[in-house]
Amino acid sequence: ERAARTSAHVVAAAAGPAVYLVTGASRGIGVEWVRQILARGDSVIATCRNPSTAAELMAVLDAHRTNGGPGFGLCLPLDVASEQSVASLPSAIEETGKASSIDVLIHNAGISAPTHPVDPLETASKQSLMDCFETNCAGPLLVTQALLPLLQHPQAATGDAKVLFIGSRMGCPSLVASTGLGWTSSVSYRTTKAALHMLMKCFDQELSSSALVEAGHDGICFTCATPGWVRTDMGNAGGRMADLGVGESVAGLVLLLKDMTRASHGGKFFDYNGEEVVL
Repeated sequence: ERAARTSAHVVAAAAGPAVYLVTGASRGIGVEWVRQILARGDSVIATCRNPSTAAELMAVLDAHRTNGGPGFGLCLPLDVASEQSVASLPSAIEETGKASSIDVLIHNAGISAPTHPVDPLETASKQSLMDCFETNCAGPLLVTQALLPLLQHPQAATGDAKVLFIGSRMGCPSLVASTGLGWTSSVSYRTTKAALHMLMKCFDQELSSSALVEAGHDGICFTCATPGWVRTDMGNAGGRMADLGVGESVAGLVLLLKDMTRASHGGKFFDYNGEEVVL
């Protein structure tokens, strides 16, 4: 199965560089997305709140510019929790002169409560819950709305545009008992990731329908995926040691993206290894 997925990736890559936009690209999984996208010959618009402090990201982009390649890599400021920042993103993309459309949008930006993974119902605060909701759910809503005109006409010969929401098994009610933390931990993170999953379903139902395509718009595939339990600042919070490295996680997600179509993946939730997960 892995060999077949890899073969599909090679065919897709041969169609020409696709343009990806990744949110929350300053570190961890976000930087790894940028590294692997560029290594495959595609282009990436990396976004983060403070590019001036994103040393690891800038090192990846500088190395790509030095080594050359078929795709481009650039960084733009974006705070997904700021309506003003999101509203200015399309014009910022236009001003670069690099892309007139986006083929793949990856909603990678996400936060948890400051005490994550310890955030029980008895002490969870409204502020933590609302902060997480603003970044984890409202942000992806606003960014997708802002970029819809660029997503409706993908420029690479890779079929429909794709929007991947990075979700979490911790936000799946059907799996909450199997995540090892119980119902009362990480309530702010869990509930806002569950809201993100529903947001993806809403986009799938309303904007990837055959009626939309018949009205003259290109189709868009909306899908959720979990990166797994990854060794990042969030994944290792509280003295834990996560299962996966960022390289293995993102490699699986890249293959998932290459396979994504509205017919097979639209409105669904997948593990990083391509296995469908019941929401």
